[in-house]
Amino acid sequence: MNKVYITNYWDSGNYGAILTAYALYALIKNEGYDVNLLNLMSKSKTISFNHRIESDFINKYCNYTKPVNNYENLSEINDNAIFITGSDQVFRQKLTPDNFDNLLLDYVKSNCKKIAISASFGINEKQFAKENTKDIINHMRTSLKSFDFISVREPDGQKICKDTFNIDTELLPDPVFILDKIYFKNIADSCKKDYSDTIVSHMFFSTKEHEVVYRFLEKKYKTKLETLAYKNLPVEEWLKAIKDCKFLITNSYHAVCFAIIFNKPFICLSEETGASSRFNALFDLFGIQNESVSLKDIYQKNCIFNIDYNKVNQNINEKKEKGLNIIQKTLSMPIGKEKEKNECRIKYLEKKLHIINCQNKISYKLKKIVWEIWLIIFHNYLPKFIKNVIDYFWLKRKGSKQ
Repeated sequence: MNKVYITNYWDSGNYGAILTAYALYALIKNEGYDVNLLNLMSKSKTISFNHRIESDFINKYCNYTKPVNNYENLSEINDNAIFITGSDQVFRQKLTPDNFDNLLLDYVKSNCKKIAISASFGINEKQFAKENTKDIINHMRTSLKSFDFISVREPDGQKICKDTFNIDTELLPDPVFILDKIYFKNIADSCKKDYSDTIVSHMFFSTKEHEVVYRFLEKKYKTKLETLAYKNLPVEEWLKAIKDCKFLITNSYHAVCFAIIFNKPFICLSEETGASSRFNALFDLFGIQNESVSLKDIYQKNCIFNIDYNKVNQNINEKKEKGLNIIQKTLSMPIGKEKEKNECRIKYLEKKLHIINCQNKISYKLKKIVWEIWLIIFHNYLPKFIKNVIDYFWLKRKGSKQ
C-alpha cells in the first residue's frame, strides 16, 4: 500500500484550512491509501498545538506524522511515497515565506510522486506578478516543473501556470466540494448548540464599522447576530453555526464554501480581503448569481441574493464526480520527472546548507564578541590560574573550529 503524505495549512488554526485538509485526507483514505498529514511543526509549535482549536479535531479525525521540522527528518519518510500539497493557497509565497519550500515539496526524492491538489495562488495574474520577485518566480518555475501532476482551484491559477511557467493544469474545486456533504453534516450535528434563528458572522478582521452593520442587520431582520471569529470555538460548532444559521455574513472563502454546501443565504464581503478573484471563480464554477458587496451596500440594498440551490447542487454533483475521477487517476499514475525532481532537491539542499553555514558564522561571531567583552571587562581581574584555564579551553575550541 502506498503511503500518502499531505501538506497544507491543517495546523494553522484556521477553520477552513482545517476542514479542507480533512476533506482531502478523507477522500484519499476512502481510496484505500495509508494517508497522513505531514507534521512540519517546530517543537515549540508542537507543544502549543495541543491547546489550539485544530488539535481536538485533527486528533479525532486524521492521522499525522511525528514532527519533521528539518530536511533530514523529511528524507527519512521520503521513500516511494506520494506527496501532496493542497488544497488552499499553497502556491502563495507571501503567506508562509519560511515554509514555502515545504509547500512546494522541494525536498521530495525522485523515486516519489509529487502532486498538487486544488492548489491556489489566491490572487490573479496581475497581482501575482506584483507580489513576487524574479527570484521567487524562478524558484517556483523549478519546483512546479518537478510535479507529476498539478490541479489548481481557480482559472486565475491555470492562467498563471500557463503564462508564467508554461505548465498545463487541471481545474479542480476545493476538496470540501468533492467529499460527500454527509461527512460535514455529521460533524456539524455532533454539536448540539442551536443557531437556527441566528445571523452568523465570520470575519478575518473586525472593525467598528462591522459592529455597526451587525446592529443594523439585527434590527432589520429582528433576530440576534453571533460572531464566530476569535472565540476559539470547536471546529464542530463553527460548522454547525453555518449549517443552521438564518444567514451568514463573511469575508472568508471557506465560510462561503460551507454556506453553499449547506444551501444557506449569505452576504459576501470578499472585496475587503483584496483577493476577490477566488470568490468570483467559486461563483462562476457553480453558476451562483452572487457578488461581493461593501459594508455601505448593506445599508442601501438587499445583499442576500436569491440563489437557485437546486441548480447549484446539480453543478456540485457533476464537479464532484469529475473531481473524484481526477484524484483517483492522479494517485494511480506512474512516477516520473526524475531529472526535474533531482534538480529541485539539489537546489533545496544547497539552500539549506547555505542557511546552516550562515547561522554557524553568525553564532561564531557572536560568541567571539561576547568573549572579547569578557576579556575587556572581567579578564584582567581574575586570578592567573583561572585565566590560564579559560585561555586553554578557548584556544582549544578555536583550534577545533579552524
